[in-house]
Amino acid sequence: MSLNTIETSYDFENFLERIRAYKQKNIIVIANIHWGQEYEKKQNQKQEDMAHRMVDAGARLVIGHHPHVVQGEEIYDGVPIYYSLGNFVFDQVFPETREGWLVGCSMSREKTTCEKIPLYR
Repeated sequence: MSLNTIETSYDFENFLERIRAYKQKNIIVIANIHWGQEYEKKQNQKQEDMAHRMVDAGARLVIGHHPHVVQGEEIYDGVPIYYSLGNFVFDQVFPETREGWLVGCSMSREKTTCEKIPLYR
């Protein structure tokens, strides 16, 4: 499931309800979120609160993007959260935008495990 929180209106409560509905149907939810402040190397409190609420609703993995730089990661209630993977393929030349992460994840009904692979251009 994806959600865009940049330059658009969005209904986060509806998004959470959709996560809950999928969880009730035993569907594994990966939340892909367009959020955060460009070029900020640390996620903000709003991102953290939203990510935690997505996990509480049933998301099994949260991956964010938009800032063009790598932000933090955490495990919350056993669920991996990556606030921003940075740039993968982009033509920006700022040193901080030349770093990114690839994330390979494995999921079972009980557990999500991920391996982070640094990427430098």
